[in-house]
Amino acid sequence: MKVLILGGNSPRHYDWNRQLAAALSKAGHEPIIYDYVHWQTGAPLADIEAELSNLRQLMKEEHSYAIIAKSIGTVIATLATARGILRPSRCILLGVPHTGIAGDTADFLPSLATLPRTLFVQNEHDPYGSAEGLDALLERSCPPAYELAVTFGNTTHDYLDFAQMIAYLR
Repeated sequence: MKVLILGGNSPRHYDWNRQLAAALSKAGHEPIIYDYVHWQTGAPLADIEAELSNLRQLMKEEHSYAIIAKSIGTVIATLATARGILRPSRCILLGVPHTGIAGDTADFLPSLATLPRTLFVQNEHDPYGSAEGLDALLERSCPPAYELAVTFGNTTHDYLDFAQMIAYLR
């Protein structure tokens, strides 16, 4: 299966993308790595609209793929799906930053309802939004075809269990 990888905002996700891609390849999947423009320019935050435009070009010929996204990648994947830029068959969204969403991501939360079959993975005490808070949000905002997997006891925004992510693709 082809899998589009959308990492988090930090440039350290350049390596995260490649580690996940290597694990996906080893498991027989075809990863499509997407690196954000601001990683090269040194800007502190992703330019959501620019990234959506770039994704439109990258994925315009792709059909039948999944998305694995983390943090800001979950916002980008959700907005791109709602706008018809991406058309994944399923999504795995890790560490959804559901607290403090504002500005050019204001339409993120209502866009959750446009996602296809989606698995949300949230650390119990993720600093960008707890699993409990995400569960309440999903009950209000999502289609019936979603699941929430909670990593209990975890207080980080790290999502490094690539084997688990691959297992979720099955």
